Amino acid sequence: MSDIPYMNMVGTLRYIADCTQPDIAFATNQLAKYLNDPGMEHYLALKHCYMYLKTTSNVWLQLGSTNQSILNGYTDADSMMQEGHCAISGYAFYLSDSLVLWSSKRQTLVANSTYEAELIALARGTQEAIVLTHLAEEILQVSDAPINIYCNNDAVIQTVTLDELKYLERTKHLD
Repeated sequence: MSDIPYMNMVGTLRYIADCTQPDIAFATNQLAKYLNDPGMEHYLALKHCYMYLKTTSNVWLQLGSTNQSILNGYTDADSMMQEGHCAISGYAFYLSDSLVLWSSKRQTLVANSTYEAELIALARGTQEAIVLTHLAEEILQVSDAPINIYCNNDAVIQTVTLDELKYLERTKHLD
């Protein structure tokens, strides 16, 4: 395995994921975990990613739309948490039909439940939405541009939309 430029190949995937193919971001993240000591199964997964890129070379990000300029954001977190491990959360933001911002990262806090992981993901996504809203206002010259943020966890939605603080006990340890 030492003759295979695994680190360089994963670095190339990272560049591609960041610039043009956000659909490989999670796979690239998983492959990057084994940069120091990759095994044959990691090389095969890496090869699979490159084959995927080859077969999807006709797919690209496209900016521009005839629709009204509306910002929509989607947040999510994985529910495959193990004791003492951080969840992975992600967000994707669209301006009309065009994907303009995305991320998939391991959370820095250890969540005790899926609810907490989803709440952390929504908080990260909301922070990015604020920055993106200001940027969109500067570029599009539209003040008070609305943004919709979607989350698939009903308890989290209730927490952030209700005036009641009934979930405060469950989240007081989160910063």
